[in-house]
Amino acid sequence: MRVYFGPTAADRMLAALLFGTTTVAVLLLLAEAMALSALRDVALLFTLLAAVVALAFTRLPRRFKGR
Repeated sequence: MRVYFGPTAADRMLAALLFGTTTVAVLLLLAEAMALSALRDVALLFTLLAAVVALAFTRLPRRFKGR
């Protein structure tokens, strides 16, 4: 719920990144349990995407203050 109703944009971004981190952890555990290297690749892509999104968020002009 924090992703949608967070008090600030930073709170919403932090919640979204937490979901992304959890997803990467689950994918890595599944990759190890099922011996699928493709899941490791997907986890790596999620990690790179999270880094790009976090960088873009910090570089955005603060048009969304208070929302």
